Amino acid sequence: QLVDLLDHENVSCLVMLHGPYFPKTAWEAILRHLQNGGGLLLAGGAPFKVPVFKEGDRWIAEREQTAYHQQLHIIDALAVDASRIAELAASEPTSLMAGRENLFEIMDTYGLTIRGTQQSEFPKQVGSAGPMNLHIFPLLKGLAADGRETAAPAVLIEHTKGDFTGGRWILINQPLTDRFWVNGGAEALAEWTA
Repeated sequence: QLVDLLDHENVSCLVMLHGPYFPKTAWEAILRHLQNGGGLLLAGGAPFKVPVFKEGDRWIAEREQTAYHQQLHIIDALAVDASRIAELAASEPTSLMAGRENLFEIMDTYGLTIRGTQQSEFPKQVGSAGPMNLHIFPLLKGLAADGRETAAPAVLIEHTKGDFTGGRWILINQPLTDRFWVNGGAEALAEWTA
């Protein structure tokens, strides 16, 4: 059903609320959607790490993998311990999370390692020092007691060039709890995907 929606409907933004879990049979359609500049709002943990497939009436989770999110130039998702986070604060200049910090709880999250360029200005050298294909903005910051930024539980990635040109991805790298839903989270999701 997801494959048909992504392939045959005018879906501007794909919303996935299960973090690392995604239907394996829909991966190619998800990838096509993103390569066509489609939007993404993904919440719940590290993105696209655990493919699942249906067996009878049950969903079976495969082992954690990096191969899928690496196709999105997300090289890795590294666990961030919340014990050093004293408070959450919305980031500037983007204000998508401003006034909505109360939707989120302080909890373990993920830091993403993202390859922002795929062209090398110096092809014979290791690394990719080339033009940036995207811009990354922290939407929500985890602050230590002394005010230092220690985590970014929510980020915005805007693709301006490359494989995903035009794509705007919001990644919330932690589960959405009851606090999110009882404090207007559904309305926030609608606004963020508009």
